[in-house]
Amino acid sequence: MVNCRRQRNYIHSIRDRNGGILTERRQIGDRLNEFFEETMTTSEPDLMSQIFNVQAPCLDEGEKLKLLSGVDNGEIVAALKHMKPSKTGWLSGLLFSAFLEFGG
Repeated sequence: MVNCRRQRNYIHSIRDRNGGILTERRQIGDRLNEFFEETMTTSEPDLMSQIFNVQAPCLDEGEKLKLLSGVDNGEIVAALKHMKPSKTGWLSGLLFSAFLEFGG
């Protein structure tokens, strides 16, 4: 079984640049290395610097303060009103009953 698997994953031959067929293991490996080096090497060295020179998105001071502030009761009530009872199971029913107790 294992021997059959190896045979299916084995590259028996591959074509070189000129269309010739390479059958030796060493030639096939060299051609694959050559192919991937050409494919993965950029002809524009400035391209990588352009890619890595992008400014990452960041929060301004107002957004940071809003994230650090506490949650008020209005936000909790709004979240409870928008919850679908079937999505959270028993927790939803528990929160909804607590919401009703607090006069929501």
